[in-house]
Amino acid sequence: MTTGRQAEFDHLLVFVDDPMLLRESLARDWGLHVHADTTQFGDGVANLIVPLEPPQYLEILYVHDQARFEHSGDVAFLDRLRAGGGLGAWALRTWDLPAVEMALGRERDPVDAALLADGSVPPWSTVSKPGDPMGYPFYIQYGAGADERLARWRQRLMEVAHRYEPSGIRSMEISASDPDDLERWLVPATNLDIRVIAGPPSLRATIRVGDREMVLSSEYPGGIPQPL
Repeated sequence: MTTGRQAEFDHLLVFVDDPMLLRESLARDWGLHVHADTTQFGDGVANLIVPLEPPQYLEILYVHDQARFEHSGDVAFLDRLRAGGGLGAWALRTWDLPAVEMALGRERDPVDAALLADGSVPPWSTVSKPGDPMGYPFYIQYGAGADERLARWRQRLMEVAHRYEPSGIRSMEISASDPDDLERWLVPATNLDIRVIAGPPSLRATIRVGDREMVLSSEYPGGIPQPL
């Protein structure tokens, strides 16, 4: 695992209206299971996590507390749900966030940008593109060190006992209205298999599950298709 200045794939975020349906589909169609750990955020959104090749994972996001979400929820997240949900965002892990800030000319997000439900600050820091446009990843650095984080996700992978072994994220394809601007945002991740093309904003990611490829897309309702 890279611990220097080059970023690495960390996780994919899938927005869903009914997380239980997606949970059942992942288990039935792909042999992948959700871990018992979950996080509830201050804006009424909560997650389910699916461990991939450590320390990568899928994060399934849904509205957990409707009243709180209506009061302070992310409008872009709500719009995405109304459009059918699906793969909505992705994260690149770094162990040198100051270097990312310098490379992008962008300061890290305020500490209160993603408070947990109990009002506490999460144990990570991020740098994200203003407005969170579709396809632009956010960079994340965790409070736990690289070795500790790798061990934690190896344990989670063992605990879920997937029927088929998943890979990490193998590649990304992003369609953007301004490919040059997105390429500049991806400067800390030039080591990764990321393809940027011109077009309406969309996002596709490929993961290997057993001997099959899972393609997650912003254009699939729910984000994850049934296998062929």
